[in-house]
Amino acid sequence: MKDTAVLRPAPLLSAFFGTWAAWDWRRPVGLTGDGPAPSPAPVTVLTPTAPVRSCTAQVGAGMRDLLVQELYRAWELLEESRPERLLDAPPLHRRHAAWAVLTVPAGAAEGRARGRMRALLTALEEAGAMDAHAWPRPITTGADTAAARAGAVRYAIGLGAAPPDRTTLTRLGDGWLRGLPDTSLTWADGGAVPTLG
Repeated sequence: MKDTAVLRPAPLLSAFFGTWAAWDWRRPVGLTGDGPAPSPAPVTVLTPTAPVRSCTAQVGAGMRDLLVQELYRAWELLEESRPERLLDAPPLHRRHAAWAVLTVPAGAAEGRARGRMRALLTALEEAGAMDAHAWPRPITTGADTAAARAGAVRYAIGLGAAPPDRTTLTRLGDGWLRGLPDTSLTWADGGAVPTLG
């Protein structure tokens, strides 16, 4: 017989996810309740110490929507007494009909490419892919093991439910890749990217 007490979520954890799932993200989040007026940014989380400023400038509207989805999902799982499901891998292949795969030499070029990622996501949003989402860690399975041995690292960028076409991705990539030698941005169909962990 299972110990059901282990599976019951703490009320505080459920309250945490419920509160943030329903949060009005136009309101800045800070340590004190007397924060600044509503912000035009999609998400504003203020630093806890002076100088107080937003530490979420990199968050776009698509990422805010994904954040809200994930908070609601966690809250629902806890309300349904299924906390073990919180550790399930996200359904990335259902969220993204296509992917962009960034291949970059390991080392300094990798840091430069990662530093430019927000600019690429902004360009994708402006091209209509509002739910584009870059995976934060390199792909580490399958062919990527061989790529790593060759000194390259690959990153997956989900292009959302209605991705831009290959030509648009190529056009956006041409400008974004300037100054990143031996780096490429290629299209991949939804199922072509391995499960990301």
